[in-house]
Amino acid sequence: MNAAVAAYSGSCKYPLKNWVMDADGYPVIEGMTTNLTTTTTRKRISVIGDSISTFRGIVPYGYGCHYPTADGDLTSLSQTYWWILANELMLDATIERNLSYSGSCVAYANGVDLPHYPMRFIDQQGLGEADIVIIHGGTNDWSKNKAPLYGNVSMKATEGPKDSDLAPLFSAAEAATTRAAVEALDDTTFCTAYIKLIELILERRADTKIVCIVGDYTGVGVQQSIHKIAAHYPNNARVVDLLEVNGFNDQVYMPKHDYNPATGGGCHPSAKAMVFMANKIYDELGAWLEE
Repeated sequence: MNAAVAAYSGSCKYPLKNWVMDADGYPVIEGMTTNLTTTTTRKRISVIGDSISTFRGIVPYGYGCHYPTADGDLTSLSQTYWWILANELMLDATIERNLSYSGSCVAYANGVDLPHYPMRFIDQQGLGEADIVIIHGGTNDWSKNKAPLYGNVSMKATEGPKDSDLAPLFSAAEAATTRAAVEALDDTTFCTAYIKLIELILERRADTKIVCIVGDYTGVGVQQSIHKIAAHYPNNARVVDLLEVNGFNDQVYMPKHDYNPATGGGCHPSAKAMVFMANKIYDELGAWLEE
């Protein structure tokens, strides 16, 4: 007798009962309930960044990677800040996609022959069905100084844009009501490219939560720009500011595995710093991300 379809039988004083399917599609005896509830929904996290967010084998084939490190400091995927956030700190999360590319800039820049952030997003057809997107960018824009911060203002500016500077940029983004129009938005300055990236993300999924990381190897102009852009999307974007933690290769809080004190070179977080980054993201935004 097939138990999936047969009536419950045997020498029993209780009436015969049939096997039925519960609300989740599992077989139970008629009249019984499983009383099982799901307390969390798995959050899908995607990442788009530069070398600091790379790991070979996770990013698309052909994308330049800095990690794993040749010096043996960070050799496991489980040591990256985004993996720690998803798999050790979040209640129930998974990494959806990672489109990070070593050496890349947020903005399109003449003389930088690498796909910038909006281009990668478009070419790779988005970041999947991410509930959360981490943007970690600005380090290469600042250091290479090839594209303006906004207008004709240098990336090395020590002050970010005023509200009046950003207003026409936001107006142009809000006027883009189709995918084609969003993809056609300007991305030749840091601010327009950052706004375009957020619009690309939200055009595909309007309730996406976006974590905007200000790297510790950028300048104040970049920092203030990211804060102001994120503030324009109060329902979707939050900032985690690493520049305020230490800035410019201070080795106290965020050690760089490739830092050379003699030259001041090196900007890549060590395994210890990755743990710090993950904890900072979760300490500041964890309650919001878990909602």
